[in-house]
Amino acid sequence: SSVGIYGHVADPPANEGSPKRPQTPYERPKLRGEEAALQKAREVGLDVVVLRPAWVYGAGCQRTAKLVRTLHKKRFFYIGDGSNLRHPIYITDMLDAYEQAAAAPASASGRAFIIAGPRYMSLREMVETFARVLGVPAPKLSIPVSLGRGLGWAAEFGFSLLRREPPFSRRSLAFFQNDNAFDTFAAQRELGFHAEIGLEEGLRLTLAEGDCVPDSHSGSPR
Repeated sequence: SSVGIYGHVADPPANEGSPKRPQTPYERPKLRGEEAALQKAREVGLDVVVLRPAWVYGAGCQRTAKLVRTLHKKRFFYIGDGSNLRHPIYITDMLDAYEQAAAAPASASGRAFIIAGPRYMSLREMVETFARVLGVPAPKLSIPVSLGRGLGWAAEFGFSLLRREPPFSRRSLAFFQNDNAFDTFAAQRELGFHAEIGLEEGLRLTLAEGDCVPDSHSGSPR
């Protein structure tokens, strides 16, 4: 599943019992899908554990590469003040969670667990960590949310005429507005899950893979 089923977390950090307010065509099917899986598991007596990952980053992640590329090209700007909360988790921590869920005791069957990194942080802190690891200036520019909505609408309209996916849309505003911060105590207690890799270490590991290191000549990701 995904922590996207919570939408904007009004009272962070959210736990498994927090209100679910999916907002997008991606988030709503995630909630319906986990409900259907758990219902079918109950009907046929199958052991099922649902995981709700936060933002998973690392080599091979297009969103990670896009953020790296935008920072290198000095094109990143904030929509709003960057104070909303994000909760990244490095890919190897996420893979550990899958293995632990697969080997979970029977008491975990039929339940859902939030999986997130060692700590949450503001969007601004997250982006500044990216910039520091990349060795580029931290972005300073920010625009009002109302202007961001207008830019999103214009990009959607213009790129729809070209039959291409826009680089920015009104849906992108969630990255700059929604609070996504989570309590992983249930996964720690029931699955034995503990995220080990902080953002700075995870980014250095990602860059070491070479997957999203910008080429020194073209400025584009390899």
